[in-house]
Amino acid sequence: MTQDTQPQNIFVRVLRAVWKALDSVRKVVHLVLMLFVLMIFLGALSGEGTTIPKSAILSLSPSGALVEELAGDPFDRALAELMDNGSPQTLVSDIVDALEYAKDDKRIKGVHLELGGLGSGSLPKLATLADAMRDFQESGKPIIATADFYTQASYYLAAHADELYMNPEGIIFLQGYGRYRSYFSEAIEKLMIDWNVFRVGKYKSFVEPYTRMDMSEESREASMNIMSQLWDGYLLDVETARGVENGTIRDMVDDFTTVTADSGGDLGTAMLELDLVDELKTRTEIRERLIELAGPDKDVEDTYSSIGAGGYLSQMRLVKPAGKKSENVAIVVAAGEILDGSHPPGQIGGDSTSSLLRRALRDESVKAVVLRVDSPGGSAFASEVISETVRALQAAGKPVIASMSGVAASGGYWISANADQIYAAPTTITGSIGILGMFPTYQRTAAWLGINVDGVGTTPWAGELRPDRAMSDDAKVVFQ
Repeated sequence: MTQDTQPQNIFVRVLRAVWKALDSVRKVVHLVLMLFVLMIFLGALSGEGTTIPKSAILSLSPSGALVEELAGDPFDRALAELMDNGSPQTLVSDIVDALEYAKDDKRIKGVHLELGGLGSGSLPKLATLADAMRDFQESGKPIIATADFYTQASYYLAAHADELYMNPEGIIFLQGYGRYRSYFSEAIEKLMIDWNVFRVGKYKSFVEPYTRMDMSEESREASMNIMSQLWDGYLLDVETARGVENGTIRDMVDDFTTVTADSGGDLGTAMLELDLVDELKTRTEIRERLIELAGPDKDVEDTYSSIGAGGYLSQMRLVKPAGKKSENVAIVVAAGEILDGSHPPGQIGGDSTSSLLRRALRDESVKAVVLRVDSPGGSAFASEVISETVRALQAAGKPVIASMSGVAASGGYWISANADQIYAAPTTITGSIGILGMFPTYQRTAAWLGINVDGVGTTPWAGELRPDRAMSDDAKVVFQ
């Protein structure tokens, strides 16, 4: 072997050794993952199935945000939950379905709505759950709401319950609605970045943080208008549900400091005196109340007989499967930001959402489509891709109904606009008020660092859209 080839052979041998090591690691990782999934599968098969007691309380404990669609890949979401590393979410439809099943289920003696873990929820989602609660209450069975601490979303639901209890040391803290943002224009200028902004529409305030240090009067006017309508809607619904005098909650929130001082810090009693709760009960007292309704648990006598929403739904959906009929209405959920391409649930991909709509188009059993929209908007191009598929459904004789949840703004309205009919809740934030684009360039920053860009091109557009070169006037005209 010559001296010329020796280094090459050593290099090749090293690469081969590294590759074998990496390949071995890959195989081990795959094996571990397969064993992990197998253990989960075998555990599910070998575990005892959920049994619904002959007399039970249906325990509903919504946690995190109320959503129209669970975000993320289902497998990744399951792994995250197993590792206790997921972001809690509650499907509105799960709560609705559980209440619907329980209404005529003689085994269910009442519902315990434990609201301590509920995070956020738009007014239309909360109103949907309130409607489901009212429907369940027609059965004559009570809904009992409890929490140590009520947030704005949780108190909305609690107000619609038959019995509303709070811990004596608890509090109802309602903040109203607001919109606050950080503004960066001075920081951008200090960094010597040219933040080129293009917009159409007087009230298109999305770009303001990059161009101002405060909220414009137009944005302030529009935002306050929206926030006031949401707050008025919230107060009307809650005060009506509780049967308290109009203005009770508004006055309490506006003068919360005085309420706190006058109560000597005993806010539980203050809430009781305002009739915002029915009784102050400890957790032990709540358990005793629920035992009265459904009896004690067969294994733990000091608690009540119950079944959770997950176990209850899994059993009832087996017993009463929805099934596919000869004629169906397809429901396509479009929730999240609208983006180009394909994306997992929780985001609206122009291609992935269009693919769902095309499935409905190809399925001869589907006679109509409901497009459930809950989106602040996003890509105009992706919105048009989805709208094109909506028009294709209509051309095939399949009506499309747009159903708006908490928000259907900009792109969210765009994908709804071509529908045969559009439905929104009184508090849905909807409409499209313009289009925007941004193209920041940092040539001044580069020059300060001693970096310059130069070159040649066959047309005026060659090298035009480089972030390290200033935008030309012609490019700005084209963008606009």
